[in-house]
Amino acid sequence: MSMDILYEINFSDGRCWTTTPLCSQAVDAAKAKAKKDGVPMEVARHNLRTGEVRRDTYFPDGTIEKHWKKR
Repeated sequence: MSMDILYEINFSDGRCWTTTPLCSQAVDAAKAKAKKDGVPMEVARHNLRTGEVRRDTYFPDGTIEKHWKKR
C-alpha cells in the first residue's frame, strides 16, 4: 500500500511542526498543542497523487475553522 496522504501540522505563521500519515494523530496533536500553548494550529492534508491540499485550523478554545471547499 502506498502513502497517498500526508498530514502536516503547522503553527499559524506557516512553520511546520511535524508530519504524520495518520489523520487522527494529526488532529489530536494539533488540538492538544493549541490547547497547551494557547495558539492556533493548522492541519494541512496533502494528497500526493492529485496535489490537492485541504487545511483546518484548530483553536485553543476548541473551535475549528475549515479553509477548503469541496468541489
